[in-house]
Amino acid sequence: MIQPHTILYRIDLAPIGKGRPRFTRATGRARTPESTRQWEAQAAAQLREQHTGQALDARAPMWCVSVDAYYPRPKSRPDYVPLELWKMRHHDLHARSRFDLDNVAKIVLDSLQQGCVLEDDRCVVVLHAEAWFAGEDGPRVEVALTEVRT
Repeated sequence: MIQPHTILYRIDLAPIGKGRPRFTRATGRARTPESTRQWEAQAAAQLREQHTGQALDARAPMWCVSVDAYYPRPKSRPDYVPLELWKMRHHDLHARSRFDLDNVAKIVLDSLQQGCVLEDDRCVVVLHAEAWFAGEDGPRVEVALTEVRT
């Protein structure tokens, strides 16, 4: 049996959630918030640098995407994190953040499309996301794409 192929990417930006579109009364059109557009553009540029070749969905029709969002550590320890773990600065800890994890996954998927890694995110059939407080490596988003075979 052939093992599925996994490709790893790293986005060196603090994760944010995809902002809700804003509607303009005068025109009735939706507008993406500027912070979302800037993050997507920067992430897409980093992904484009790391990716070589054609869009992955041209090579395989289905993909599993794993998104690990590493947030900056807050100044004070959250109640749910044990003190012993908090003192270990090199240790990554699961995090609750002000951004919904589903919105973080949305902005990452859109960046994968913008960066020409995926032609269309409809090819994603499995999505896994986790939120962490970053250890020594700092804030970032790590993305793993694994080919799904039936």
